[in-house]
Amino acid sequence: MVHRVALLCSFLLLLEGCDATQQKSDTDRQGTRIRADQFYALRHECEDAYRAKAYALAESKCNQALEAAAALPERDSMQKDVVLQMLGHTYFAQRRFEKALAVYNQELQEVVKYEGPDSAGAATANRNIGRALCASGQAQSSEPYYKKSVAGWDLELSKAREPGLRVALKKKLRQVLSEYADVLDSQGKFDEAREIREKASGYSN
Repeated sequence: MVHRVALLCSFLLLLEGCDATQQKSDTDRQGTRIRADQFYALRHECEDAYRAKAYALAESKCNQALEAAAALPERDSMQKDVVLQMLGHTYFAQRRFEKALAVYNQELQEVVKYEGPDSAGAATANRNIGRALCASGQAQSSEPYYKKSVAGWDLELSKAREPGLRVALKKKLRQVLSEYADVLDSQGKFDEAREIREKASGYSN
């Protein structure tokens, strides 16, 4: 009888332990959802402030969003690169090019980590780095990043089948190539710049 009572008590304690573990798991998931909601809300506020040219507010909201992302599991913070891009743009718009460059490099690290070095995200980040380098007087150093950006968008175009997407990608390539040609012109590399502009004209719609 005593043995049966002991077994029953052990079983009840096991159930209580399972309940407590489940409750903790539910609480953790709920906390993650709340933090994720906070991150996305701050991300949108960051974007809205940047587009409204409220740069001080944008900088604050972007940094708050990055702090919120740091508290999330890795799978829930995968859009951190979008916030980094907005923060970089915010610095760039204020001509704080060194800060913009540092943030754009973080953006590139994020997209390479989650999307790969040949992704559209990496092509965007490479262009951002190129622009920041050129704006800070480092035109020659910007060239490899423009080349990587062009290669990335070329790859995206080669995979695209939907006509509207192909039109958008060709427009993107013309923009990046035009910037790249301007960079070459600024260094007196006029023949190379002309070749790049000819390449850009090949992406007409």
